[in-house]
Parts: sequence; structure tokens; C-alpha cells
Amino acid sequence: MNKFLILGDSYFDYKIYRNVPHCPTNLWMNQLNEKYQNQYKFYNYAKSGTGPQYALKIFNSWLEKGMISKNSLLKYVFRQGRPSLETSIQLR
Repeated sequence: MNKFLILGDSYFDYKIYRNVPHCPTNLWMNQLNEKYQNQYKFYNYAKSGTGPQYALKIFNSWLEKGMISKNSLLKYVFRQGRPSLETSIQLR
């Protein structure tokens, strides 16, 4: 199955929303997973308090282990200041 890898900071770290009272469950990560669950296996490695260096370390380890293959989709997003850094890459 194709992989959908999400890398980013606190804006995309779904774990920080788990214990927030009255937090909406329709976060964009959940919506993507529901819509494309038959096409992609989702991996969300976004982590609050991190920067691009952390994400690149994860990405490099996946490359070294051969875990990223053709038709994988990478969503790389950071909201550190303005404008935010957002990139989508379709690996072919």
C-alpha cells in the first residue's frame, strides 16, 4: 500500500489535541485518513516543539531503510513564523 507521510510541528501534531476538552474530531489529518484510507497508509510524524531538522532526520531514516517507495506522498509542513513552509511531494 502507498504511504502518506506527514512531517511538521505542533500545528499538525494530532497527539496534542487528544486531551483537549471540546476539541473537534474533524481535524484535517483525520479527514484525509478517512477519505484516502483505501489508497494510503497514513504516518503522522509531526511533533510539537520540533523544526525541520527533526523532520529531515525522520525522512532520511525512512530513505535509508527503504520505507519510502514509489507513489508515496509526503506532506511537509511547518508554521514557524510567516509565511509557513508547506510542501507536498509525490514520489514516483
